[in-house]
Amino acid sequence: MIETPKVFYKYREFNARFLESLLTDQVFFADPSAFNDPLDTKPHLIGAANTPDLRDVLNQLLVKKKKNEMTAAARSINYKGPKTVTHIDRQAHQFASSKLSEIAAFAEFFDPEIPTSPDEIENNGLMSEIERELMHGYSMGVFSLASKNNCPLMWSHYGDQHQGICVGYSLHANEPENVQQVSYGGDRSVRVEDVAAMLRGDEKAKKRVDNTVLLKKGEEWRYEEEWRLIGPMGLHNSRMELTEVVFGLKCPDAVKFSVIRSLEGRAGPDVQFMEVEEDQENFAFNVVPVDIGWVCCELPRRVGTLIEDFG
Repeated sequence: MIETPKVFYKYREFNARFLESLLTDQVFFADPSAFNDPLDTKPHLIGAANTPDLRDVLNQLLVKKKKNEMTAAARSINYKGPKTVTHIDRQAHQFASSKLSEIAAFAEFFDPEIPTSPDEIENNGLMSEIERELMHGYSMGVFSLASKNNCPLMWSHYGDQHQGICVGYSLHANEPENVQQVSYGGDRSVRVEDVAAMLRGDEKAKKRVDNTVLLKKGEEWRYEEEWRLIGPMGLHNSRMELTEVVFGLKCPDAVKFSVIRSLEGRAGPDVQFMEVEEDQENFAFNVVPVDIGWVCCELPRRVGTLIEDFG
């Protein structure tokens, strides 16, 4: 286990949406299904559960998902009260029952030439649906962070080919944060017994499932040294303190000027402005303070003034 960093970093492309989030102190929790690693948050279900147990697990996952969807829709149009709750509960159970019947019906229509029984086909269908619900059923977003600001690969992959920005965040001293470390390698298997126990309220089982679904990646991604905040998907007020802005090796001076000027007068701790420079001896980057005076004395510039000055 690596010691928790004092500062966490987010590599970003500079654009209007990023600047707005920087100025409003907001961060974006991404939908895991949109990640660039197709195996990230994609669990593989294993175990020797029988068909009734698998049906029960899937039924609970489907009911929970449908209830959450319908409750959110009802809340958005200000529907509430016991009739609404009863209707949502009935519709959720009908939805789950229909899906289970569909899987069972499909299993009955199997090719006798294939040495697979209807029970095996149904079990495979139930396992696949449980995997799908585990992946989507969390309805949680991920705010991915790195532990260092000078990784050439991270700058290439997430920092707009070194033209972007890396933002540093520290933990609030008065608010312990649940920043969780990603583990690399091993398998991505989740035991169906753990899913069943999680649905019964077993916290240890839930942690095992959560760690596999949300906090595991392939060995090839180890260079990222990733940490994650888990929360509702979308844009939210930051739960961390903005402390540092690092400009990429190829970041234009105009971007540096815009960000520095935009954050002038920001309340709270001072933001440190840094930039990447080449290490003269090694294949590495150094991160050094920005010469703010130099950047800001050159910009903004009016071409007409230069012509007038030099006749």
